[in-house]
Amino acid sequence: MVGMIVAAGAAHAQAEQRADNEEPPVRSHAPPRTAQAQPARAPEPRGHGPVSLLLRVGYDVGGDDLVQISTSDGGSATVSAGRGATFAGGLLIQPEAPVTLELTIGYKVDARSFSNASFSFGTVPFDAILSFAPGGHRLGIGVTEHFATSLRCSGDCSATVDFKATTGLVVQWAYSHRYGDFGVRGTFIGYQPAGAARNAPSVSGSSVGAFAGVRL
Repeated sequence: MVGMIVAAGAAHAQAEQRADNEEPPVRSHAPPRTAQAQPARAPEPRGHGPVSLLLRVGYDVGGDDLVQISTSDGGSATVSAGRGATFAGGLLIQPEAPVTLELTIGYKVDARSFSNASFSFGTVPFDAILSFAPGGHRLGIGVTEHFATSLRCSGDCSATVDFKATTGLVVQWAYSHRYGDFGVRGTFIGYQPAGAARNAPSVSGSSVGAFAGVRL
């Protein structure tokens, strides 16, 4: 009986010694991880959006000669129905599909002045052009309506001729890069004097030209 008590006491002492020799678990006091901050992204460049403003200037050549005058320096000058500078503005509508609709209105004029005469030929063109537009290119076809077309000459060729409003065809290639817009175009149109019969001969105002401007 005494031997059993001694053995039990020895076992208990050994268990306490092993417990004292065991090291307590080490607890980490490191602060919790936080998400690393991402570098700020530079703002993306502003696009034009589905609707842009067009402002442009162009110059065309061609068409029939309307009048020819002798100048005071011994030379001669002519005014043609297709020649002149055009100042225009309008809208470029570009949805998600690769097509655009261009609507512009402007003023086209060819004016010259000499000591013995001055003349001008002007018209107000309204253009509606539908284009296939891959990337920045636009290849299109459309209609042009010319209003308030008139020829005015004073001095040695005093005359004023007004023409009917008329519709023509436009074929155009254009390209936009950032805020620039430029291209070439062909216009096919004819003018009849106001009051002329419908089957009366017309004056060709057909022309080819180039333009440049801004897209905002």
